[in-house]
Amino acid sequence: MGVTMKNVFSRTTLATAVSMALCGILAAPAVIAQDDSDDEQLRLEEVIVTANRRDQSLQDAAIAISAISGTALEEINASSFSDYFRNIPSLSITDRGPGSNNITIRGVTVDAQEGQIPTTAIYVDESPITAQFSNTDLRVYDIERVEVLRGPQGTLYGSTALGGAVRFITKKANPNEFEGYVSARFESIAHGDTGFAVNGAVNFPLIEDTLGLRISAYSEEDAGYIDNFGSIDAYLAATNPQPVEKDIGGTETQGGRLNLFWNATDSFRATLGYVYQETDGVGQPMVETVLGLATFDANFDRTGFDPVPAAQQTPIDALATFANGDESLRDEMKMPSLNLAYSTENWGEFTYNYTDLEHSFRRGSNEDNSNPFADQNIRFVFFEDFDYDNEAHELRWVSNPEHRVRWVLGAFKEDNFTHINVRVIADDPWIQLRNPGLTDIDAVLAAAGLPENHVEFTDENFGTEQEAYYGELTVDINDQWQVTGGIRYSEWESYGEFSFGRFGDVFFVGGDLEGTAPGDVAGLDVEEYGFEDPGGAFPKNDVTIGKLNIAYQPGDDTLVFAQWSEGFRLVELGVNEIEDPACLTGGSDEIPGLNGQNLNPVQFSDDLTNIEVGVKKGFANGRVTANVGAYVIDWSNIQFEGELPNDCGGVLPNGDAEIKGLEFEVSALLSDDWRISVASAITDGEITRVPQLVREDNTLIPLNLADPTGARIGTRMPGTPRTQFSVTTDYTWLELIGGFDGNLNVNYVYTDAVNNNQNESNVPGLRGSLIKGDDISLLNLGFTLEKDSLSFDFYVNNVFDSIQSAFSTINRAETRLQYNIARPRVIGVGIRKEF
Repeated sequence: MGVTMKNVFSRTTLATAVSMALCGILAAPAVIAQDDSDDEQLRLEEVIVTANRRDQSLQDAAIAISAISGTALEEINASSFSDYFRNIPSLSITDRGPGSNNITIRGVTVDAQEGQIPTTAIYVDESPITAQFSNTDLRVYDIERVEVLRGPQGTLYGSTALGGAVRFITKKANPNEFEGYVSARFESIAHGDTGFAVNGAVNFPLIEDTLGLRISAYSEEDAGYIDNFGSIDAYLAATNPQPVEKDIGGTETQGGRLNLFWNATDSFRATLGYVYQETDGVGQPMVETVLGLATFDANFDRTGFDPVPAAQQTPIDALATFANGDESLRDEMKMPSLNLAYSTENWGEFTYNYTDLEHSFRRGSNEDNSNPFADQNIRFVFFEDFDYDNEAHELRWVSNPEHRVRWVLGAFKEDNFTHINVRVIADDPWIQLRNPGLTDIDAVLAAAGLPENHVEFTDENFGTEQEAYYGELTVDINDQWQVTGGIRYSEWESYGEFSFGRFGDVFFVGGDLEGTAPGDVAGLDVEEYGFEDPGGAFPKNDVTIGKLNIAYQPGDDTLVFAQWSEGFRLVELGVNEIEDPACLTGGSDEIPGLNGQNLNPVQFSDDLTNIEVGVKKGFANGRVTANVGAYVIDWSNIQFEGELPNDCGGVLPNGDAEIKGLEFEVSALLSDDWRISVASAITDGEITRVPQLVREDNTLIPLNLADPTGARIGTRMPGTPRTQFSVTTDYTWLELIGGFDGNLNVNYVYTDAVNNNQNESNVPGLRGSLIKGDDISLLNLGFTLEKDSLSFDFYVNNVFDSIQSAFSTINRAETRLQYNIARPRVIGVGIRKEF
């Protein structure tokens, strides 16, 4: 693997580096103070945020918030969320390819992979885009800034904002100026292919002071760097195995945004927006290592786990994958929006926002069936389709910010719908091995109205209608003290049909179609026979949450605040229905006293409470800012995912967790030309009550009989590093070369290893087991030459080409470890022209 940053920076070295950086930053006010007489006007640029639904300086906002500007994103050559998230304290991301990332703030998650209802709300301007099964990795071209709100934001941002919220603030149309830019870059990735990106934006002033249009577009190709070796058996048998396909795992992304602004009168304005993005990929950006092979009996039940000799095992730095490298991915988002605003001097601003989000995600893979059918040439293609539609309306009244008593009042309504379809196409030998008594599978499926070799596993349709009413009231007690109270009431009703394909039983010996002839199928009601509807009314839910914030501002450069806040998320629906109670009783897997009726649908939301304190301080006449915070989160009735014998499972709302943490951000303008920023977080979260099933007599079932999650008291929360640290500095030379100014940007980030889930009880190496990734240590360099409206960029990311596992799990066939790694070294050049 060569030299890695893990070798260069040991933990001892890191601790020393952090200590030195902190000492330097804390000493900076004194050093800078010596220069105040030379230039008292030199200050850090003020950052304006709208997290509290009004324009406000970041240093005056009495909440834990980070903001990164569009200019800063350009300086570090960021295009996707994965390019900059490690620079934001308490934020982590599990990036598993297009549409498959999971964003976590302050460790609030129990499933670092996609699937559960999210715990972080994601917004584009005023529009929510959070989806349950996948999140679009929105490209950050032509972005004003990204705001990250840490801690529950339920009163203003509603459900899913348990850990916090991420807001992408796009650039808006200007009716008074024609301007724009075009930018391109080319990059080469170590061990892989080359990539490129082209993006640009144009602002048209259609009617001066009245009407403006801004259009932005982008197209990029991220290079792949993983080799697909096809059959794992051929790989292990070969003396010098060769890939069947090189440099997979890359993506192609196209997208654009439209913003039409109409300033109708001095009081009324309207904004029409449209966002589109499509990402396609071939093969997940996932490395696999061969440590062992699962063995199965004739019924396809696991019988063991055979290790592979060390000489044949693949190390992580081999950058290899097997067979499922044929996986295809597609993620598409379309979102029109409308914002109307009416403002008066005395009463503030009234706004209406409408959003219609359409988000689709498709994954298809050619599974590796060399194991357990090593001697069969068998095709097994697996497809998953997820479609999510969400129509949202919001009315909001924000009072005049100059008044001593201020408020935000709002009403919110949304209707979302999700369709999930999972299906398989398999060759006859595969099906026949599973069903020796079924002699003519194609004819049986054809008689049932299904294509040849095609079996529907799952077809689910469900949705939620939600209404919410909220408000926050802020009172200035005097010039120094301010109190804010907030409340939100939400009610929702779920609906749906969860249809599980009984034709999937043809895969099992003794299934419902065992011995069936085509003529026998003709008389069946396929809709009734093929799928089950759980029936019954879904419960209505409601929740009321609150917030209390006390802020003290002894001077213009100091703010101290304390906050108590609550968060919630909608109840996960559908996955906790037990279709066949007998799957929990009888045979060797019987659980005495338990049947399917014990696992009723979850009828209430998580209960999360956050208590935090924070200090924001300015030094040296605004040339240094330091923001520090500490928090404690009590999270109860968590919606854990559970698994039981015979593939029974569900959502189990009876576990608790506690999360504690420290966060700090420091920025210093050391001179006219030199700036440094440091960010760090320590997150300590663990499970404090383990989910257990309950018998009909309300007694707990011991974990040795039924252990649905594998969690233990004290298990660390998954998907979140315990320690994060980043330092960024940039230095500018005026007229360095031929009249061009030069800027050097250096960024170093460190995060320690994360767990993939909370399951500590399973046998290591098998599905569902807790697997730990690597510590991540990366150095990134960038250099820019700029003159007037033209700039050239040169950058190297992951300078030491460290092959480090950011996240690890087990493949579907439960035979190999899979790793999502930090991207290998990237060398790139870019050009940007403004006009």
